[in-house]
Amino acid sequence: MTARAPETAPPAAPAIRVATPDDAESIRAMYAPCVRETAVTFEYDVPSVREMRQRPPGS
Repeated sequence: MTARAPETAPPAAPAIRVATPDDAESIRAMYAPCVRETAVTFEYDVPSVREMRQRPPGS
């Protein structure tokens, strides 16, 4: 008799939602390398979390 792997549910689909001010720290963490290591952002310094919270959605 051959052992079978246990049945598992397929992974859940990723959730996509509109960002909120509470996401500012995570967004900053993703954005910071782009500011520091490339010229595509037109920014010289990584914005603070506070500044990221104040930016309008889609900016």
